[in-house]
Amino acid sequence: MQSEQTVGFMIKTLSNLFARNISGHKCDITRVQGWVIGFLYRSSKEGKQIFQRDIEEHFQIRRSTATGILKGMEKNGLIKKEPVPGDARLKRLLLSDYAIGLHENFIAEIRRLDTIAQAGLSQTEIDAFLTTAQKMIDNLKAAEAKKQEESE
Repeated sequence: MQSEQTVGFMIKTLSNLFARNISGHKCDITRVQGWVIGFLYRSSKEGKQIFQRDIEEHFQIRRSTATGILKGMEKNGLIKKEPVPGDARLKRLLLSDYAIGLHENFIAEIRRLDTIAQAGLSQTEIDAFLTTAQKMIDNLKAAEAKKQEESE
């Protein structure tokens, strides 16, 4: 019996294949910690100071959840918290050299997988895929927002 090819099924299959192909690039961090490292890395490159509240807002998580994630990351040597001059209560988040190295290696691996995945595709096909995927993301976000509005 042939399974029906749906957009969701194809996206999940792609996601699984990317995850399996990158699995040889394991380290002792969780997926969420990786996302936080990426966010902190990009923000630092843009010259932004990031605080816990920024993590809460960006990832749409509760304060207690962010606290747990950041405590674990600090314990594992991925981040450090540095007091801000003039307000000892406020602590900016900084990546350790170890976390920066992990992120840079991970990005290189993602680029390698992107190259493999895009083999044989024209730039027009890649652009069409990215445009289509973004429209799908926007549609699903709008549907989620509408559903949330209706439940309030």
